[in-house]
Amino acid sequence: MLKMDLATKTQTKGKNTKSSRSRWVQSVGTTIPIQGSSLQDTFKTSLKGLGHVLSPGSCSSATHYDCIMKVEIKASGHKALLVEFLEKVLRLTYSHKAIFCTMYVEEITSTILVAQLYGIWFKSFDTQVKSLISDKCILKENEDHSYIGVCVFQT
Repeated sequence: MLKMDLATKTQTKGKNTKSSRSRWVQSVGTTIPIQGSSLQDTFKTSLKGLGHVLSPGSCSSATHYDCIMKVEIKASGHKALLVEFLEKVLRLTYSHKAIFCTMYVEEITSTILVAQLYGIWFKSFDTQVKSLISDKCILKENEDHSYIGVCVFQT
């Protein structure tokens, strides 16, 4: 079971109560669950999760893709790679006004990702995501080499 440590910033107006914790979490942003049977599957799930935050249902109704972008990312480990990937996707989302729904992975290891992202153009998003809160991104590899985690986006 994955646990999130919220105790570090749960105070609201000097109070540390259960209800103030939930207010703080809600004001921070949106949490997306991330899981996959492999590292590749985990990255695809995270991409869909971000797309769902930006505009729920937009990827499920896509019939074609307007925007194709290649990403090449290197990082020190699988969690850092995921953080770099999601930050890059978010930058591309706003610079190209596209929600990226799926991807073709050319290469993936715990430190390298090379992939083609496929997205659909949008004039406006349902939710404005300001950034990924990287220290609130958790990714754990299980014994069977599947992955589970969460990432929090500031909205």
